[in-house]
Amino acid sequence: MVDAWPIGLGHPCFGCTEQTLAFRVPLHDTVMIERPTPPDTYPPIHAEQGKVGAVATGLAGLAVGAALGAGYRFAKKLGEAPGGDKEVKP
Repeated sequence: MVDAWPIGLGHPCFGCTEQTLAFRVPLHDTVMIERPTPPDTYPPIHAEQGKVGAVATGLAGLAVGAALGAGYRFAKKLGEAPGGDKEVKP
């Protein structure tokens, strides 16, 4: 079965990819964990998040507004007849 990892099927992880644990001990036995906490090089779980400044928000709004305005003008130009005259609708 493709992609049938135990945790994907709702079962807890039992270390099938660990060289010292994989299928060497009974499935539901407890084992000693070598490193119960992650190394200091990993980012903390509750790390501070950055903030979005008002200037960045304003510049993003300006860019989106300009893109929408340009798209609107382009769409109007597509509806015009060649030569600059507006199309007459019956």
